[in-house]
Amino acid sequence: CFRAYIQALEKLQFDIATSSDLIGVETGSIGLFSRVREPLKNRSAVFGLGDRINILKDIEQPTLIPHIAEASSQKYPYEVIFGSLHRLLLDTATSEYLFCDNFFGEEAMFNEIFAGPLTVIDEHFNSILPNSYDAMGDEFPVWTHILTRQALKVRKFKFILRNC
Repeated sequence: CFRAYIQALEKLQFDIATSSDLIGVETGSIGLFSRVREPLKNRSAVFGLGDRINILKDIEQPTLIPHIAEASSQKYPYEVIFGSLHRLLLDTATSEYLFCDNFFGEEAMFNEIFAGPLTVIDEHFNSILPNSYDAMGDEFPVWTHILTRQALKVRKFKFILRNC
């Protein structure tokens, strides 16, 4: 379920920054001792927030439905993709935990059931993050996690808080 959802979300992603975007100053040599400074390309794309901050302001927005977004040819930055995946994981984990607690009366069953989805998501992050060139986009998962922990405290899901 999670693997298929991740693969569908990856088709909806557009990159804010790529390996060809520059962060420092590019210099070109014209002689043995002199250099000419060339202007940076795409500087604002690497560190500009723009409307991207609204994603953190509305952390509880609904998850993306890939086939609907794909049908309308919509593309999203990684932080929207991450937010959607994170919300699906959180909603699924909380409902499964409550089910395991009510039906089986033990937390250990939850750990067994949820080991697979957590492995899939861990593999996803290990493949995405080393290849990311979007400095601001790389910070969004951290802030999303912080805001989610605050929401979990309000919802009083202490077991899940211990594990994230």
